[in-house]
Amino acid sequence: MLRLLCCLFISELCCLPLQLVAQADSLQAYRLQEVVIAALPYNRYGVGLQSTTTDSLLAGFLPAQSLGDILLQNTDAYIKAYGSGMLQSISLRGTAAGHTAVLWNGVNINSPTLGEADFSTLPLAGGYQVQLIQGGSSPLAGSDAIGGAILLESGKQNSTLPLSIQTAYRSTQQWSARLQTGWKAGTKLSGFSQLYGSYAKNIFENRLIKPYQTIDYAPFHFFGTRQEFFYEIKKGQEINFYSWYHEHDRILLSNRARQIDKNLRTLLQYRDHKQLAQLSFVRNFLEYNESSQTNTHQWQAQYQYEIAWNQSLSSRAGATATLIQTDVDSYEGQPERRQLETFVFTQWEASTRLHIALNLRKVWVNAYAPPLSPSLGFDYLLFSTAALDIKTGGSASFNYKLPSLNALYWQPGGNPDIRPESGFYNNIYFQLRHRHHQQLWQLNIEGFRNHINDWILWQPTPEGYWAPDNLKEVLSWGLQTSLSHQLSTPRATFSQQLHYTFTRATNQKAVDAADRTSIGKQLPYVPAHRLGGLLKWQHYRQWLVIVNGQWTGTRYTTTDNKRSLPPFWTMDVHAGKQWQIRDGQLNLQIGILNMLDKAYEQIDNQPQPGRQYQVSLQWSFLSNK
Repeated sequence: MLRLLCCLFISELCCLPLQLVAQADSLQAYRLQEVVIAALPYNRYGVGLQSTTTDSLLAGFLPAQSLGDILLQNTDAYIKAYGSGMLQSISLRGTAAGHTAVLWNGVNINSPTLGEADFSTLPLAGGYQVQLIQGGSSPLAGSDAIGGAILLESGKQNSTLPLSIQTAYRSTQQWSARLQTGWKAGTKLSGFSQLYGSYAKNIFENRLIKPYQTIDYAPFHFFGTRQEFFYEIKKGQEINFYSWYHEHDRILLSNRARQIDKNLRTLLQYRDHKQLAQLSFVRNFLEYNESSQTNTHQWQAQYQYEIAWNQSLSSRAGATATLIQTDVDSYEGQPERRQLETFVFTQWEASTRLHIALNLRKVWVNAYAPPLSPSLGFDYLLFSTAALDIKTGGSASFNYKLPSLNALYWQPGGNPDIRPESGFYNNIYFQLRHRHHQQLWQLNIEGFRNHINDWILWQPTPEGYWAPDNLKEVLSWGLQTSLSHQLSTPRATFSQQLHYTFTRATNQKAVDAADRTSIGKQLPYVPAHRLGGLLKWQHYRQWLVIVNGQWTGTRYTTTDNKRSLPPFWTMDVHAGKQWQIRDGQLNLQIGILNMLDKAYEQIDNQPQPGRQYQVSLQWSFLSNK
């Protein structure tokens, strides 16, 4: 397979003429200003929700960082890693790993069997915009978005990227490489091609126990390719094709079992200024310890139509049909999931100060239909001058998560009568933006609340196996604040960010008499306090320095809160320099991860490496045109 992918990539490089042009920043707006509609309408219809877009400069320091690493460095999301290079899951505002939807160009790529995503198998080797939608967003994103959604977007702007080669080394004996290019063939056809891979012996010291022990039994390697084609039929009308293949092979740190993941994602898309139609296919294959295999095929068709009623009112209506086929060793037979969703999004610019959005989604799955999922949000500009803007907003939504296929069909233990999880989410925020000469200040304060019912929990049975049921009721509430500052001068740009999140996520209902001690207690692996900061300095002579720090508070490991993991603080420092050499551009980047050499763990007995060093070198071929 690797040889075939390499041949495909090289043939495209040789056969298609390259035309490299500069990239342009895109502006987000409420009104209908795009030439073609986007597959992900969240910036327009997600009124009242808060979102974070990750720093592309920080994401580019390594050619194969995982999505989990990037979110941990850029956002308030808590990533639970089962050791270095191992499984990664997310906890967003007190919710479970399966309560965050991951959408790739509008297609949900959470594992249908597990009901969640393993973020370590999503390396983002450039060419993606990553946006985190914080808070319940099922009316927009569909199932799994009880806690929020993560949007991975790529598009025609990738065709402007130059041909570049990047290689990197990390002191845990990890080698990574990436080859990519954007290209154009004539005036209508363009594309993007990428090949990446990484191999790690993953050797580091376990400093949580004494005497220190060297961990050298959890290696991993992965490789993948992305191919994207963009064909402009005429202005405002285009056909796009996206594909992403990833293969991941590792020895798990927790039990030394071997796990192989193979993921293929393809998407064919048509869009113009009013409508979007797309067909997608996603194959997920997992082999565990050479004894158990999981194989699913997901077929999806989606259609959306945008209507501009007038200059201030717009709507988007559509439907999505999904078929999931299974071939799982632990299932009886080969059950299928047939799913139909319909949705209507409406955004009203009531005035220059007030924006309102009302969104509705209804889903039918096999023989049952979860309740209607609506949301209502608003943004209101309280005060505005040339130097100061003060804005407030908020949202309320009913959200849902369909049971995973394992919860329904796993043998023994699967429960075909299990109900979808449901939640009611609401938030309110205040935002202040101050501009003074070459400086920009921004302050955000947000309060949130999420009440989740029918939380699915796997419990041991008297027969000796585990089975799921709708057992928990959880209330999660908290406060999120952030402060950012940017100073721009002719010689340099300096920016700094500081963010803090308080999350109180408690169990409201005992599973049984023995579980009464968990009522009112913080959920396991949900830190009540998280603090993060980022300093970035860019010099006009092409120097770049980034300092990134994260503090994570106490995390309980048991439901009665009697056992816990201590708080930890990590700091990463990155520095880079760029040189123009004839027709090319050379980038050298060095970094120190966990610079303070802290011994810590995100999951009990799953140690993380101490201080690590990394170096990356990238060469880009620039056009003379």
